[in-house]
Formats: sequence, C-alpha cells, structure tokens
Amino acid sequence: MDIVGTALLFEEAMRLRQELVRLLESDFDHPEAGPALWALGKLYDPALRPLFERALHHHLERNANVLYQAIIALNNLGVEFPEAHGAFAFNDVERNRAMAKAHLARS
Repeated sequence: MDIVGTALLFEEAMRLRQELVRLLESDFDHPEAGPALWALGKLYDPALRPLFERALHHHLERNANVLYQAIIALNNLGVEFPEAHGAFAFNDVERNRAMAKAHLARS
C-alpha cells in the first residue's frame, strides 16, 4: 500500500471514530452502544477514557453487555480492575457491576 492509500485509510478510521463517539455521546442507550464501545476500545486511545467512564457510570444498573464493553475498553487503556483477578466474563453481571462501582469510586 502506498502512502496516499494509508492516509485515506487513516482518515476513514478517524471519521468512523468520530461517528461512534457522536453516537455514544448522543445516546448511551442506543442499540449499537455495545459494538461502538467495542470498536472504540480497540483504538487504545487514552483520550476516550472519559467517554468510557461515562458509559460505565450510565450502565451501572442498565445494560450489562454495554457495561462489560466499557470495562473492557478501559482495561485496554491499562486501567486495572483488581476485582477481576486477571479475568473478565461478560456473563458475570453482578461482579462486573461491582467492579464498575469500585472503579468509579477510585476515580
């Protein structure tokens, strides 16, 4: 791939990032909030941490799957969740909620 092609891919990725951020900022309850957090978490962008933490707070007692994606996105940034003991499970809803609450209390 040439430099021009690489630049275009980067620009496209940044547009997609912007759209996903806009989607979450406008509606954390959007049906695609979980996949949006998953995708944004794969960017490993520390600038997104406040967004991930707002999603975490918003979904504490709401959508457990979106909450899990917010935890994983934060973990991708190096945020530690000592309560996880090195393992995360999407279906361990109560433990995920407890981890999220503990993280928010520490922040």
